[in-house]
Amino acid sequence: MSSNIHNRVLMIITVCSSTLAIIGTIALMSCLLYLKKVHRFQFWRILFITTLVDGLGACVLLYGAICVLQNRTLGHTECQFQGFGIELLLQLSTTYMLVMSLFLNHVTVHNQEWTRITELFVHFLTWCLPTLLAIVPLLNVGISYRAPDGEWCWVDTHPIWARFLLAYGYNWFFIIIIIIIRFKVWYSHSQSITLTDFFSDNDNSNSILWRQLFWYPIIWILLWIPSTINRIVEATGNTVFVLQLSQTAFFPLQGAVNAVIFFFSSRVLDEIKDERYGATYHTLNH
Repeated sequence: MSSNIHNRVLMIITVCSSTLAIIGTIALMSCLLYLKKVHRFQFWRILFITTLVDGLGACVLLYGAICVLQNRTLGHTECQFQGFGIELLLQLSTTYMLVMSLFLNHVTVHNQEWTRITELFVHFLTWCLPTLLAIVPLLNVGISYRAPDGEWCWVDTHPIWARFLLAYGYNWFFIIIIIIIRFKVWYSHSQSITLTDFFSDNDNSNSILWRQLFWYPIIWILLWIPSTINRIVEATGNTVFVLQLSQTAFFPLQGAVNAVIFFFSSRVLDEIKDERYGATYHTLNH
């Protein structure tokens, strides 16, 4: 296939993956707003904002892919706005995954949630670094947002180190921290939490918390692997279509994956039926 056909296939896959992510985001956010029971737990707000960020990121990717499929060249201002949006939301998604890990670590180790002041301060700090990193390419310091070869606008491939520093280096640094946090929590609770808590259908709070603690970062890290491998190969001056395909297929999916993890790890479907049908459903099925 020609490079033009390759590119169009990649954009079509991006449209499909981003659309799934947006649908998953809307479903999860609607569920979190609908279920009043979860509002007494601080965790739902963190998950809500994380899901919103992933959904907005999917919207930006979807918009960029549609522009490419329509052969529409973005103007300078529109390109800068799109590049800023991708970079900001990309880093926010990573940072909020770290926030989620820190929160779950705090709850499981100290058996209490953050104070409201602490929560607000954490959200403020979470937005600071990603915003600063997203602004850097706008400052004419040798790094810029550009749309090479008909792609969407993002950090330019030249200099090569810039994209890895602003995106992949940042994300994998946080991934390592998240892995350390998860291992610390696992080790500290290895006597009281077993593999049964991850895979059982128990609906007690510990089982639910630990199932989410386990699955969110594992799947999130797995989604980052194809993209990272592809960018490393591209940095060497080579392109492998299969790697590009895997990146475009998995990279935008975080919003959809968040929804799947939530629905199948928190037994929320039973809660929705209880909310809608009341005690009748619970009595007949439990």
